[in-house]
Amino acid sequence: MDKGVNRTEFVGDLRFHAFREETAAAYDRLAAEYATRWGNMRLEQALNAFSYHLGGRRRVLDLGCGPGHNLDFLQKLGCHVVGLDLSSGMLAQARQRTPAALLLRADMRRLPLAAACFDGVWASASLLHLPRSDMPATLAGIARCLLPGGVLYLSLKKGEGEEVVGGEDAPRLLFTYYQPAQAETLLVRAGFRVLEQWISADSAGRPRLWLNYLAELPPVDEERPPTA
Repeated sequence: MDKGVNRTEFVGDLRFHAFREETAAAYDRLAAEYATRWGNMRLEQALNAFSYHLGGRRRVLDLGCGPGHNLDFLQKLGCHVVGLDLSSGMLAQARQRTPAALLLRADMRRLPLAAACFDGVWASASLLHLPRSDMPATLAGIARCLLPGGVLYLSLKKGEGEEVVGGEDAPRLLFTYYQPAQAETLLVRAGFRVLEQWISADSAGRPRLWLNYLAELPPVDEERPPTA
């Protein structure tokens, strides 16, 4: 646990709609600090694997782009990237780092995007802010935005349950944790085929482990995984 951060258990009947704007406001408040702290953190293994599975395809959505560091790295790999985030403060940081990028403020659960418009979706440490009950529909929305054969990178924190981190003077954020089998089942039920998966240590040395997935939306001439 980060020093000075208060943690409270997530109450089951408290739904994410009550935290939607609070989550955005929390990241608005944290945006400059977050950009300074994490702006040079490069997920080398994930970026290389994502680029490899994309092949020559380049249209990518950075879902929950934050201050734009991964958006920047993806652009430098030759991708044409759209950044999407709920936090105006994070998008302002992303604008400073990637002034030519197309940035959208939107709720990742209701993507304002056309069907089959991206070759890849990068979702690094973003979907973990959704309650577990919202994950199936959110993954289905991501699948809808991908072209057949499109690739998803997804990272989540390993663990059990849901909790709110913060409170009092600290911004409150919802975190949902997953076990590997739970995350893989959600991906398969959304129509994805898992290509690679691995567990990694936290880059800041915190005790929480990370689940990493590269998944593909099968081409139209292939049968999709069963959804039940």
